[in-house]
Amino acid sequence: MSTELPGGSRRRLAQRRTEMPIIDGSRTPRGQVRNHPSARVRWTHAWLRFVRPVVVALFWLVIVRYAWTHFFGLPDELPVWQQIALYSAAILVIVLGMLTLVPVRRRELRDERGGETEPSTLHEISQFANVSEDELAELQQAQRLVVHHDDAGVLHRAEDTDKLLR
Repeated sequence: MSTELPGGSRRRLAQRRTEMPIIDGSRTPRGQVRNHPSARVRWTHAWLRFVRPVVVALFWLVIVRYAWTHFFGLPDELPVWQQIALYSAAILVIVLGMLTLVPVRRRELRDERGGETEPSTLHEISQFANVSEDELAELQQAQRLVVHHDDAGVLHRAEDTDKLLR
């Protein structure tokens, strides 16, 4: 079996992949994560929603502090109220920057095309999977299907397990 697709099919497939949305794990609803049995999923969600933003904010505070003392040549020992004022100013600048970018992001979301791609035909799928159209139509009707592929995702064979159990 050849794994090569015709040039037009490869370009159409690449175009479809670029139009697919990126799944962001931090947007998963908290209730859905709370009911998930896996501790890894809960930790990943906590990392994306809570821990990572705090770590990034602390990182930037350290950068500001480093720049304060080494680049601007200002005194290393500041009173606590001045340090708090400095950190508050840095946080305020970041928040204001984020708020000024909200309209830009809303415009991007509004202009995004969603759901405008037509479904692939049986012929296109069979060319992509390198399977005959008849075999693919038969596999689509299967209730239980086992698909074998290599590390690159190239299909080697597919088996209808209902036929094997009969």
